[in-house]
Amino acid sequence: MDKIMIKGRTIEDAIHLALKELELTRDAAEIRILSEGRSGLFGLIGRKDAEVEVERKDDLVFYQDMLSRILKSMGFSVDVNTSDSNGTVYLNVEDTNELGGLLIGKSGRNLNALEHLIKKIGMNNGFKQKRVILDIENYKKRNEVRIRSRHKRGKRHM
Repeated sequence: MDKIMIKGRTIEDAIHLALKELELTRDAAEIRILSEGRSGLFGLIGRKDAEVEVERKDDLVFYQDMLSRILKSMGFSVDVNTSDSNGTVYLNVEDTNELGGLLIGKSGRNLNALEHLIKKIGMNNGFKQKRVILDIENYKKRNEVRIRSRHKRGKRHM
């Protein structure tokens, strides 16, 4: 169940009930207010409950939004591209304005730490089935190509 419509005394009550039912946090949910409700006369006559529709965010949207928010809080203004293949979410950060080295860190340590953080946030928000791979300006792809070419050269010398 990824979508639910629920009524509550107030909008906040309805949202809280829906999030609890879906076992989601606000970050992992898209919330649409269908009806704000009204208190009626003395809370008795003509009272109408608020109604909301809560849906689990698409995992690509969630991860892209979360990574963008983290990087923005760190002072980086970047573009995050996402793709999904065989249950794996690929996040690639581009346009780091020559600050990519800071995000990557020595031997990719900052990159790996950021990837770990994104995975943990996703797991805490109900996205447990997905594998997440974070890359900054194709650092991991370039590194993989370099390692493969060294491996091939090493085989030739044997």
